[in-house]
Amino acid sequence: MVWQIAAAGVGLAIANKIRGESVADHHDVVEQTHDALVDEVPESANLYADHLSHRDEIPNPEGEVDGLTHIPDVVVKSGFANSLIIEVETADSLQNEPAAAVLQMQNFSVSGYRRVLVVPDGKGDAEELETFVEEYDNQIPGKYYVATPDEVSEFL
Repeated sequence: MVWQIAAAGVGLAIANKIRGESVADHHDVVEQTHDALVDEVPESANLYADHLSHRDEIPNPEGEVDGLTHIPDVVVKSGFANSLIIEVETADSLQNEPAAAVLQMQNFSVSGYRRVLVVPDGKGDAEELETFVEEYDNQIPGKYYVATPDEVSEFL
């Protein structure tokens, strides 16, 4: 029900209208999100990412968080910084499959983890995010955050 935008991303929608449309692929955005976190997580933390089987050194998050019925795109398990469950969505997925995004965000509400919805920083993504939040925010209980891949480390 409550969503917050990263401090650096407050002007996300406005700035993205100027920059142009995004044509980001979901798997590419997962990889960008992972790569933005890899140097920022504490040394004692574990970083997992789905959809990156082409990079053998990255463990998959399946089964890493108890009680989930869906696999998060990215998970950070940390004892010192905030632990994160991250769902990546693009303009296409928010427009064409909003119920799937809502279901995943509902499922990812787990004690001890911050939920973060990551979207690319293109104009179309910002517009679809705004529409998604207006239409579906009331179906997602609790607090969650919204960020671009470059901003996600602010939630650690």
